[in-house]
Amino acid sequence: MKPTLLVSLAATAALLAALRTAHAEPETYRSPTIATSLSLGGIAASGLTIAAGAAIGGDTGVAVAIVGAGSLLITPSAGNFYSGKYLSSGLIARAAGAAAMGIGGTLLVRSTFLDNNSDVAVGMLAFLGGSVAFVTGTILDVARAGSVAQEWNARHHLTLTPTAISTPTGSSGGLGLGARF
Repeated sequence: MKPTLLVSLAATAALLAALRTAHAEPETYRSPTIATSLSLGGIAASGLTIAAGAAIGGDTGVAVAIVGAGSLLITPSAGNFYSGKYLSSGLIARAAGAAAMGIGGTLLVRSTFLDNNSDVAVGMLAFLGGSVAFVTGTILDVARAGSVAQEWNARHHLTLTPTAISTPTGSSGGLGLGARF
C-alpha cells in the first residue's frame, strides 16, 4: 500500500473514532472546539483520500479519488453530527450543489461530444452554480459547527445546586436540580 493511502485511511479512521468518542461528558456537554475540529478534520480526510487516489493512479486510484470526492458531501457535517444535528443547511446546500454539478457535467459532456455544443452555456451555468452551492454549504457547516454544539449544550443543560430548604423546625440543606428542555 502506498504511504498516501495509509495516511488517508488513518485520517478517516481517526475521524470516525472521534465522532464516536469525542465528548467530555456523555449527554451533558458538546465542545464547540471539537465540533469545529471534526468538520475541518472531515474535510482534511476527504482531501487526503483524493490525494491518495491521485498518487495511486490507474483504475484503483480513480476509485479512491471518487470515494474521497463523494465523502466531501458528508464529512463537513461531522461537527453537526457530533452535536446531534443530522440535517444541516450546509448538507442540503452541498447535496443540491452536487446534483446541479452532475446535471451540468452531463449537459457539458452531451453538448460537447454529441449535440454540437447546443447546451454548453446551460451546462456551464449549472456546473458553476452547483460548485458555488457546494462550497457555500461546506463553509456553512464549518462556520456553524461550534454554535450547533453550543445550542446542544443549551438544550441539555442540567445544574445541581446546594440549596437551603425551609422546614417547620428550621432550615435544612438539600440539592436543587435545574434543567432546560
